[in-house]
Amino acid sequence: MRCFLSLTNRCNKQCEYCYYHVGVLEASNCEPSLDEIKKCLDFLHKMKCDSVSLTGGEPLVRKDIVDIISYSHKKELKITLVTNGMALAQFLSDKDMLNQISCFAISLHIDQHTDINSYFQYMNSLIKELKKFPGRIRLNFTLTGFNYHYFEKCIDFCDNLNVNFNVQPVVLDENRTGNSVHSLKNIKNEELEYLQMLILKWGKSSSNENYSKKLITYLAGQPIQYDKCLAGVNFFVIHQDLTLLPCFYRQDASVGSLLDKNSNINIIDLSKRFNNVCKNCQGPHCITLCEFGKYL
Repeated sequence: MRCFLSLTNRCNKQCEYCYYHVGVLEASNCEPSLDEIKKCLDFLHKMKCDSVSLTGGEPLVRKDIVDIISYSHKKELKITLVTNGMALAQFLSDKDMLNQISCFAISLHIDQHTDINSYFQYMNSLIKELKKFPGRIRLNFTLTGFNYHYFEKCIDFCDNLNVNFNVQPVVLDENRTGNSVHSLKNIKNEELEYLQMLILKWGKSSSNENYSKKLITYLAGQPIQYDKCLAGVNFFVIHQDLTLLPCFYRQDASVGSLLDKNSNINIIDLSKRFNNVCKNCQGPHCITLCEFGKYL
């Protein structure tokens, strides 16, 4: 079972389509201390979780991130670092830290403020350096109504570097964001067919054909059939306030808190609690690529 451990809301970028900025997720004002994070990692070790994804916000803005990664490794957890990569270059000399990371999950963030040429030059240099370490590299692209023009460039970029590439559509609270430049409704009809062709081509080449077809249907504004959700089954979330959630979207579905000194949660009890809160979830927000091999 994997845990997504949210270390912070802080970030070194201000992406306008970030879940927290557009109202899809509620930001927490609290940030766990190092001792609290160690308590979470002790809990995961006790629960026999095999891996942890360190996420945020941007995990690398924490001054104690090296200590967090070291302690995660000590607890025999496979570590995925979920990052935008912009601060990762400053850690390239810390070989001990980078050797402990099993997967670098790097988000490709492109909006109207991005200097495309310098951004891809930086990412190209960064990824070539990261390939010297044992951890695998996965690039994730959030497709928006603005950056869809760069989707083909991202595919070619990842192909040239021989790294895995995932794509998911932006999720916006339309009531709050209105006619956001990032809304997928802004994709021009005459360009949608070409974009759909690229998505299908990517799906076939990356063994994500089933998902790519769902994504094409989603972009066309048609209803899609969701597969079984694995939230609370294969993975769960520890939020910044140390509440236990089945996924980031269900912040209304806490099944407990690691701050509760009287709590004595075991893995079977945790699974039962998640099953109770998730059984009626329809998951219309979950048109995303699941790293556990299922498509939501």
